[in-house]
Amino acid sequence: CVFVSMAANSLTVGIVGGGQLARMMVQNLTHVPSGLIGKVIVMDKEGPNSPAGQLLPAENVLTGDPLNNSDLDRLAQRCDIVTFDLEHVSAEGLQAHAAKVRPSLACHAVISDKLKQKQWLQAANVAVVPMPAADEPYPCVLKCRRGGYNGQGVVIVKDPTQAAEAVQAFGGEEQVVREAVCAFSHEVACMVLRFADDSVHCFPVVEVVTKHIEGQGSVCHATLFPSSLAQRVLDSAADLARRAVAALPEGSVGVFGVEMFVELGGAVRINEIAMRPHNTGHYTEATHGPYNQFSAHLRAVCGDCTDPTALLAHPLVPACLSYNLFGEEISAQLPAACSSSRNYGKKQVKQHRKMGHCNVTGETRAAVVDAALQANPCLRVPQVGVIMGSTSDYPVMSQAVVCLREHGVGVDLQVVSAHRTPREMYAYADRAEDMGLRLIIAGAGGAAHLPGMVASLTALPVIGVPVKSRALSGLDSLLSIVQMPRGVPVLTMAIDGAENAARSALRILRLSGRPAQQLLPG
Repeated sequence: CVFVSMAANSLTVGIVGGGQLARMMVQNLTHVPSGLIGKVIVMDKEGPNSPAGQLLPAENVLTGDPLNNSDLDRLAQRCDIVTFDLEHVSAEGLQAHAAKVRPSLACHAVISDKLKQKQWLQAANVAVVPMPAADEPYPCVLKCRRGGYNGQGVVIVKDPTQAAEAVQAFGGEEQVVREAVCAFSHEVACMVLRFADDSVHCFPVVEVVTKHIEGQGSVCHATLFPSSLAQRVLDSAADLARRAVAALPEGSVGVFGVEMFVELGGAVRINEIAMRPHNTGHYTEATHGPYNQFSAHLRAVCGDCTDPTALLAHPLVPACLSYNLFGEEISAQLPAACSSSRNYGKKQVKQHRKMGHCNVTGETRAAVVDAALQANPCLRVPQVGVIMGSTSDYPVMSQAVVCLREHGVGVDLQVVSAHRTPREMYAYADRAEDMGLRLIIAGAGGAAHLPGMVASLTALPVIGVPVKSRALSGLDSLLSIVQMPRGVPVLTMAIDGAENAARSALRILRLSGRPAQQLLPG
């Protein structure tokens, strides 16, 4: 056991669900101000065998179902505060104890229903992924309104037949949310803290690296801090996350995991919000030490409103890569640079099941990327930057993205213009190596200065892709890129030759010894 009762006047906190998030809340109780919490009680179907239940005295562990009203009532009767490890909970079972529940039941009603969540945010003028009508063109994304988690309950459908099958599987049209397929360059996340006085504070925005699991969809595999995105985009994402959580109903207290998409042009949209600590916030144990997402959540739900602005603004380490250890990866050796790792204590090891995570820290993002890839080559952290001068170049440059990802290579995809955003182009090229990139593929049309300008600012190899222009069919682009002065080389492809640029990048990665899967076709 890692925790015992303290002062008699301290609060008793109940956690619905005893999974890994509850476990890490328990492990971070030492970072909560002395005397604030006297006891934690968890309720889980697995009882004392649950990840959190293993760490607590037997009398502080209840065996019960979060969907069973009497089990929830039994937990709430013993507690001063009730909070959550998961959203899939019967609100009816807590109704008699609503004053104890944080985040509130009003918040739970919005967050646990993906349709209500989107409608609530839209009403507050918070940008979300659009919801097309049922008769609009395909493809589109169908989500189960309630209970979907870890990529489950989400499917991309390409035609009415697939849509009908998915609707039936999800329980009917009333149980489905339709979303447009969002053409995004990055997935990002922000842990947002809201206090009882309704003040809202943000941890840094991080990039999310996903892993595709057949039959389940994409799940978070890793998070990267700092992000490679321009500061204006990060500021926009943080502001959007802050406004979204501030707009939630009264009593929305605690830590919220806000997942977002960044579109090619830099616009940011909310994907989903979780009303609890989140997988994408595990890095905060390394970057913010005692004031991480778990301790911050416990402090907030117990009424502590101490201003954390200074703590959140000054991370303890310059860079962190936090990655999940799935069942098929649990035996992999942890990197030497691993500052902390968590074993979730799950009794049964299963393929694709999250068994733990590892936080790798270092002086630069490149250092943590290298260390993590040496230990786990399956991580699709960005190794190649694919940049273009305009979103109109994407139909061509997407060929490079598809080719690289098919061969297991992570991509950092951005619009960086030599003419419209020269300062961002300079900053991107200047920090590319520190971000862990091994080379850059730059596509541009017309004057096509982007590849050469970037090559003049970085020591990384730059592959130029001339994009076909309307005026001269790409000949102007080709000549602009290929005719570089001595000392500023750009490896220039044929007009619209983005796929060959990717295949050249794969060969360069193989020669560099950088870990990657299936770098070249057999």
